[in-house]
Amino acid sequence: MGAEMQGSHPLPEAVSDEHLAGFIGDAAAAISAEDKMIQGIADLLEHPFDASRQSQLADLLTSPALAAANQAAARISAPDPGGSR
Repeated sequence: MGAEMQGSHPLPEAVSDEHLAGFIGDAAAAISAEDKMIQGIADLLEHPFDASRQSQLADLLTSPALAAANQAAARISAPDPGGSR
């Protein structure tokens, strides 16, 4: 390669279709959960003393769906260097 490649980082290794599909699924789960949290927080800020909205946000924050999204976000943040999921 020419001088333009000096000091550049090596390209990452190719990933399998399975790994890519897992990444996409994890990213979708994390983004969806984030969107729901943002909406719930915005609703609560607009109506801070509405017990129903407080309860809805509390339910979201303790939900199995958010726990799964946390795990998905962790996998995205620290992918397995071996490539297995």
